Amino acid sequence: MKVISVDPSSKLPAYALWENGKLTYYGQMPFQRYSKTSMWNWYSLFKDVAVLIIERQYMGINAKSLITLSKSVGAIEALAVMSDTEIKEIMATTWQSKLLGGRLKRPQLKRLSKERASELVGERIVSDDIADAILIGEFYQIYMSGRRANER
Repeated sequence: MKVISVDPSSKLPAYALWENGKLTYYGQMPFQRYSKTSMWNWYSLFKDVAVLIIERQYMGINAKSLITLSKSVGAIEALAVMSDTEIKEIMATTWQSKLLGGRLKRPQLKRLSKERASELVGERIVSDDIADAILIGEFYQIYMSGRRANER
């Protein structure tokens, strides 16, 4: 089963593709610059994807970020609907507390997220957004897919 995990981000949305519980690809898309090409690139990511797991955003942010995030999330979820992909949302605090530990400050969370994602992929991840997308997918694989972590 293919799963795409997404951190919508107000900068560049990041994603990770999982197939049968294994991370196969990750990256970012310049989604804020809407064009036919960027939409087709995103649409192609959803080919044969069964589940979109997307981080639900905390909306206590400034209006400009809220507008940008709303556009990104709306477009990503529309692509999922067009591809018959099931949509699941996860709060950041849920996956972060399970994978990274208790109540940590934002800089600690970002550092730990990049460290854990780097360990998973075997190379240094420098983008907070990519690291988060990878860990959102890892959380799904461990806690939401119906498969136990030791069965992967």
